[in-house]
Amino acid sequence: MTTKKTNRSASFDEYVQQKLLDPEYAREYINSTLESMQDDETTPEEFIQALIGCLRDVVEAHGGINQFSKKLPEMHRSTLYNIFSDKEKRKHGPEFLTVLRIMRVCGVSLKAA
Repeated sequence: MTTKKTNRSASFDEYVQQKLLDPEYAREYINSTLESMQDDETTPEEFIQALIGCLRDVVEAHGGINQFSKKLPEMHRSTLYNIFSDKEKRKHGPEFLTVLRIMRVCGVSLKAA
């Protein structure tokens, strides 16, 4: 029974990763996550963590950090690993320009609502 759950979960993960290759779907995925966090109790740190989590999912869909780093030659692969590592392991959040570069390669952009 455990095997079936694992297979179903892996299959769903593969489905989501396939969908995240589509920039339109990636935009909606990120937007819906961030919209759900727009309340007075969400801290800026929680908001950026949610954004980084969504971008991590999109990067994984694009072949993972190693593959994705080839699309960002101006950014070292270790920088990407640091950005997408667990927040406890990360020394500080990424620079805004870095987040924008990652978003551009993912096919998404930032705009005010």
